[in-house]
Amino acid sequence: MVKPHNLDQFDDLLMRSTLVRYMPHKTAGRGAYEDANDAILGGIARLVAVWDGRPSGGKGGIGDAVEAARRRRVPVDVCMAGGARRE
Repeated sequence: MVKPHNLDQFDDLLMRSTLVRYMPHKTAGRGAYEDANDAILGGIARLVAVWDGRPSGGKGGIGDAVEAARRRRVPVDVCMAGGARRE
């Protein structure tokens, strides 16, 4: 979900994107995130995930994407800066 203070940055990234995939969801939520993960995993050869290794707490999070990629035998690189943590 794009926070109000990130809208300008999001719009800038969107305008510079070479590929934009529109999803049928009207609002952000677990279903939308799960479908987005599925769409991304269907078109990549490798997943690089910035993830702390903790469960997602529901469908559609980074942990779910990593798990789904591994099930599909998509190579996964997980990186997390030392000492970093979720807020």
